[in-house]
Amino acid sequence: MNSKDSFYCSTCSREFKRKTCFDKHISVCSVINNNNEDFIPSQREMYILLMNLNKKYDQLDKKYNALQNKYNSLVVKNKCTPIDYLKKSIQCDQKFDDYIKSISILRDYIHYIIENNFSDSICYIITQLIESNNITCIQCFEEKKDTLYIFNNEWIVLNGTLLKNWITSIKQKIFIEFKTYIDENKDKLYEETFSTIYADTMKKIMDDNDRENTVIKNKVYRQITNKLCIS
Repeated sequence: MNSKDSFYCSTCSREFKRKTCFDKHISVCSVINNNNEDFIPSQREMYILLMNLNKKYDQLDKKYNALQNKYNSLVVKNKCTPIDYLKKSIQCDQKFDDYIKSISILRDYIHYIIENNFSDSICYIITQLIESNNITCIQCFEEKKDTLYIFNNEWIVLNGTLLKNWITSIKQKIFIEFKTYIDENKDKLYEETFSTIYADTMKKIMDDNDRENTVIKNKVYRQITNKLCIS
């Protein structure tokens, strides 16, 4: 059914202004809305139906991609990075460099090094110092595995160079305290057990292995209990 300026579908009563659009719709509509179970569409009707569905799929796909891009841009724009979070939420009264200078090696730490491997010992010392003294200039996040952040006038990621300097400084302090321990027990140096302890511990302290530094950092991350969470 049609008037001078419009075309109407007799199946769904939809109105069309252009005959070409009306003709395409009729072929599709008659197939979709046919309730006759014995009805078999012609090849042409099937072709038009598939072309129409493909066109609608392309349109929906473009709309989805546009919405997804808009959503992603909003997420990136509003996303809070670890550095942003630290700037807003954590106030430090001590810089990382000053914290390193203030580290004291207790005799208990020397005994721990004697009984354990070096990476476990350094990790134990660091986590003990951080958590027992409520150190705020070192932070980590649940969302950023094996990454430590330090405060030196501003928040930055603890990189390989800073990590090595940190561990080297602790080694030096360990060496000084271990030497004091040896001096206090120098009468035992000729005993086989004590001389073995001396040699093994000195080897642990003097060994320089950059790969082990990364192992220590990752262990420290795992053992810090009060990790931050951005979300």
